[in-house]
Amino acid sequence: MGWVIEKHSHLVIPSYHDMSSPSPASLLFRANLASSISSLRRVRPNRPFWEIPAHRIPTLHLFRRLLRFAPTENIRFSVGLHFRLNQHKTGTEKVTAALRTGYKWLKIFESAHSGDIKTQGILRRYDRLVAVKRKKAVSEREELEVLNEENRMCNRPMLTGGLMFPTLWHPALPRMKPQPIKISRMIAKRKRSYENRQVLSLRLKEQLRYARGEVALEEGLGVSDSEYGGSVREWSREISAALDQNQVYFDRMLARANDSVPQELFERVIQARRNKIVNKTRERERERKGEVLMATLRRSRKGPPAGAIVRMTPQQRVDDRVSRGGVGEVGYLGKVKARIGWRLSRTDGETRKTEDGRTEIWNIEDGAWIDVEKEKQLQGIAEELEQENERRRLGGGYLKKFSS
Repeated sequence: MGWVIEKHSHLVIPSYHDMSSPSPASLLFRANLASSISSLRRVRPNRPFWEIPAHRIPTLHLFRRLLRFAPTENIRFSVGLHFRLNQHKTGTEKVTAALRTGYKWLKIFESAHSGDIKTQGILRRYDRLVAVKRKKAVSEREELEVLNEENRMCNRPMLTGGLMFPTLWHPALPRMKPQPIKISRMIAKRKRSYENRQVLSLRLKEQLRYARGEVALEEGLGVSDSEYGGSVREWSREISAALDQNQVYFDRMLARANDSVPQELFERVIQARRNKIVNKTRERERERKGEVLMATLRRSRKGPPAGAIVRMTPQQRVDDRVSRGGVGEVGYLGKVKARIGWRLSRTDGETRKTEDGRTEIWNIEDGAWIDVEKEKQLQGIAEELEQENERRRLGGGYLKKFSS
């Protein structure tokens, strides 16, 4: 169905004639339209733009020209630094901005190379700025290296003269203080691996037991087309291989635990003990000469000052030593701290009311709240038992005397 517009008329009248095939003009228009639009269509490459030669080759060419026309070594260093800082960028806008900056620099370098006095002065000032920044960065890096070396030497592991005997997690090792973090992580990793392998072994054994049960069931029923029937090795090969591999791991652990201490390690530990004695002897000699060492301060902080110790009684010295030996506030330690005047979170004999109206008292030796009424009842029962025991002892003694 077509549409015909008559002259001097505003009505559109349909015209029924054959429209089965388009006109030649329409076909030509369609062909020209496809060819004209295809060139304007955006083409997305299959690879990222930084891997396409159309981007990579011009960028390398720009970098080489910048290095070639850079007037000084400091400016060449700045060019290389900016390229290293921008080489990780993958956004098109950021990369475009960085490339525009690079071409702007290239234009300035070429202008200075051709003899422009203004750009030469700008580059000289920029060269001095880069030189100052590089010198500052070098000094900061050297200071940081010195601090890191001092920190490493202060916290370096030292042999204490002790020995870590072989276990399931590690072979024989010398005792070090502080213990290297790599050894701690190795032990923790092997413990986690051991737990995971234990779980895996139990799961594999359970699967093997289920499969054997299926085989026994099918053989008992006489199933002809059996899924688990046949040779047992055919369907249990993978599970058995995994169990064998797990067992090899467990055997290595047992071999590690049963290994002996190497003679070289033993001699090294003995030498560390000798060195410790020598160091402590030299330390005491320096203290006798009047030097105040870190060990001197550490030892003096373990107790009260010398003037206070002289004025203390023997019992007060014992109480002071006991009070410094722990952080608890109950039991004998709490009782001693309360006696010498420590400020505790709860004092002995402190009372409180419960929700049901009962009165409880804090006992510092037991470290618990004691019900007053129950305590009185228990005290009365204990007194009755004591009186009964005393009566029986006296009665038994009287009968024995009377019989003799």
